[in-house]
Formats: sequence, structure tokens, C-alpha cells
Amino acid sequence: MGVIYFILIVYGIFVGTWALYVASMQFRHFKDKLHPVAKAHAYLIGGVMIVLDFVVNILMSIPLLELPRWDQGEFLLSPRLKRWNSKNDGWRTAVATWLCEHLLNQFDRSGDHC
Repeated sequence: MGVIYFILIVYGIFVGTWALYVASMQFRHFKDKLHPVAKAHAYLIGGVMIVLDFVVNILMSIPLLELPRWDQGEFLLSPRLKRWNSKNDGWRTAVATWLCEHLLNQFDRSGDHC
């Protein structure tokens, strides 16, 4: 039963981080139009998202079978996915491409997120 709870918690962290990412992309797009109270809450949500993104980056070490490259500034998941997308090599590139295309890039109005 403990393994099921662990899997549900990890899944919840992934989905929660993704939901906050989607929200932060909206906040980023409308940042100049937000009321100061809304902007304060948006920064709070963004801060929580960054902390969760850091945790997700560490958790992604399991499916990607590699640790983040802290020395290259891979504290969040996006720089790590960008690195794998630029390599265009192997199954990690396929995973990074899928995550970027289906979960991240379509919500970033400024262009390619990763």
C-alpha cells in the first residue's frame, strides 16, 4: 500500500507542477495587464512552481536515467529538456521532445519553451 501512495504523490507533484506551469504562462502573457493584487498572487504561484519544478527535475532522474547537470545550470527541468532536444540522439531525446511538444511548448505563447 505504501508504494501506491508514493506513486500517487509523485504523480500529484508532476500534475500540480504542470498545472502551475500552464497558469504561469498565462500570468506571463498578461503580466502588464494584471491588477497589483493579482500580480502578487501570480508571483507567489510562480515561486511555488519553481520549487516544484526543481523537485520534478530531480524525480525525472529516474525515467531519464541521469542526474541533472547542476554545473550547467540545470536546476529546472526545461534546461535539461533543451539539452536533450539539441542533441537529437537516442531515447532521451524522444522523451524530451514528447514532453516539450505535448505538455510545455503549446502553452508558451512566446515560442518554443524547450
